[in-house]
Amino acid sequence: SVEKESGDYLIPLSEGAIQKEHLLGTIGQLLCGEITGRTSAQDVTVFDALALPSRILPVPNTSILQEKEKISMKKIGLIGGLSWQSTVEYYRVINEESNRRLGGGLDTVECILYSVNLAQKLGRMARGEQKQLGQEFLDIGKKLVAAGADVLLLCTNTMHAVYDVLSDGLSVPVIHIADATADAIKKQGLQKVALLGTPFTMTQPFYKGRLKQLHGIDVLLPTEEQGEEIYRVINEELTFHILKEESRRYFLDVIDSLRAQGAQGAILGCTEIPLLIQQEHTD
Repeated sequence: SVEKESGDYLIPLSEGAIQKEHLLGTIGQLLCGEITGRTSAQDVTVFDALALPSRILPVPNTSILQEKEKISMKKIGLIGGLSWQSTVEYYRVINEESNRRLGGGLDTVECILYSVNLAQKLGRMARGEQKQLGQEFLDIGKKLVAAGADVLLLCTNTMHAVYDVLSDGLSVPVIHIADATADAIKKQGLQKVALLGTPFTMTQPFYKGRLKQLHGIDVLLPTEEQGEEIYRVINEELTFHILKEESRRYFLDVIDSLRAQGAQGAILGCTEIPLLIQQEHTD
């Protein structure tokens, strides 16, 4: 019936601009879900409302709309600035993954970012002032929750030293980076891994202890001398997005030495390290 009722299509049909198979149905069928409209942001659906001028409208696929309505997007509260270089990566990855899960197009994440002074927070860690540090992060977390955050994420490994303070003191879930890491490790079928990070992350129990106690994953650490050089590179180079080939080689040598001890994989347990080391750099 679409061929008979939509007279405006007869001319492009007769001229070969379109074919009969391009005529899929009526606008009523589209709105009722009997036929599909566009399936990507680049497609358009052309329809002719009888007795009205033809219009070109970007009509979304109704099934896609229905699926998106089922997705309850949580507003993520991010505590960043630790350092800002890695916070950029968190923001990029979260948006890319949200876009993928929402079907592409222009969909992006809803988030609230609170960026802190890195020097102040690392200073407290170095001086052992974790009680004060925990209270500061808790105050920030409460501000993010008051602003509408449904879940909280620390854009850092090291500051998970005060994770329990946030988890116990906030009314919303707080994601622990070690739990997400453990999930990835288990999917790979690994049981023993190397851990590279700041001295706080490598030596204190909030990370390696959680991996072992909650997830049964054994952790191997660099030597004290290796750890000092790793921390120097993090603070003097990676925090400023300075990527040196000799530093990459050093990190890879450390990973190789831990592999010789039985490590089946390596955790880049400082969010600046993936700026330097990626999967393509190691087998």
